[in-house]
Amino acid sequence: MATRPLRSRLVLGIILAVIVGGLAVFVTLVLSTTSEVVDTAERFMSALEGGRTSEAWSLCSPDMQRTLKAPERLAQATTRSGARIAGWSFGRKRVVDYYATLPLKLKWSDGSNTRGSLHLGRNAERWQITGIETASAR
Repeated sequence: MATRPLRSRLVLGIILAVIVGGLAVFVTLVLSTTSEVVDTAERFMSALEGGRTSEAWSLCSPDMQRTLKAPERLAQATTRSGARIAGWSFGRKRVVDYYATLPLKLKWSDGSNTRGSLHLGRNAERWQITGIETASAR
């Protein structure tokens, strides 16, 4: 009779270890994905803020590059009446499968602020910027 409780404990221990291990792997993957999304978004916004359009362009998806046609168009699209991006912050990230949206608060060099969102997608190799939206000045 003593082997039955021991065997039950062993099976329960194995099941618990598998559940905890699976949960640890899941959490690691989620945190890693979120980190990659934020890193790409921060590099993109930093490049725009610093006037490094070519660097920002290299982080855009092929579809976005085809739509804009040239890095200069990205610079034009992210400038308002001569004002450039002078700062930004991200809101709560939403990542679903291979797509991410980051709410965006932009500070412009003329002192105005806008809200918008930054969209990213993941291809086989890396996260890329797939779109940026901004609302009118506030």
